[in-house]
Amino acid sequence: MERIALISLALLYLTINLFAQESFEKMDSSDVQEYVGKIEVGGFVRGIAWGGSKQFDYSSLFGEVAIKGALGNQKAFLKTDLRFREGLFLGERKTVVELKEAYAGIESKYVSFFLGNQIVTWGRADGFNPTDNLNPNDYFFLTPEPDDQKIGNFMLRGKFRPFEFGELEIVSIPFFKPSVYKYDLFKLGEGISFAESQLPASNFVNGAFAARFNVELPAGGISVSSFNGYDPFYGFHLLSFIMT
Repeated sequence: MERIALISLALLYLTINLFAQESFEKMDSSDVQEYVGKIEVGGFVRGIAWGGSKQFDYSSLFGEVAIKGALGNQKAFLKTDLRFREGLFLGERKTVVELKEAYAGIESKYVSFFLGNQIVTWGRADGFNPTDNLNPNDYFFLTPEPDDQKIGNFMLRGKFRPFEFGELEIVSIPFFKPSVYKYDLFKLGEGISFAESQLPASNFVNGAFAARFNVELPAGGISVSSFNGYDPFYGFHLLSFIMT
């Protein structure tokens, strides 16, 4: 889809940090103790307009409210990220409620566990990251923030820190969630169509498992990772071909 103009209208950005300024996910055990029984609340309100394509006068025109919160108690915590959007999306007017993240965790100096809907960036590259395949993406959610396209997925994540400079991270995803891709927006010509997509069944066999080892040194960092499961993006299989 050709894009001619992108206009981002930041009407209002509001952040309320009552107590904490850091994400609970980045705290070690000593940090968590400082936030016992305290709440972190934040959010924003914004408006975005994206237009000028060949197919739509307004490809994306909406207002959005985000409410983010975190609650800590001893070494445990809860974290949520809830989004409300209303407007015009690729020619369709609708209201969207998205639970982007909602998970609980236990954090200590050597071991951490997180369970629930999470967004995990897998790999160390910015921009196009070929190993970042734990979370699906909504590729047609038009926004100036690439991270907004990431969709939360239910997973169990564990972190183990045997050394100060090294960390082993293990992730288990029980069921597959695909990315969002709108093939109907592309005019491929007569006689060309997409069949109904086939998704793997939601069972233990079709779940995903990933592991990586991160090393952070003063001179730099490196990671080695492995992933076994279905890629959130679609693959293609040719059903038929007729030469006339």
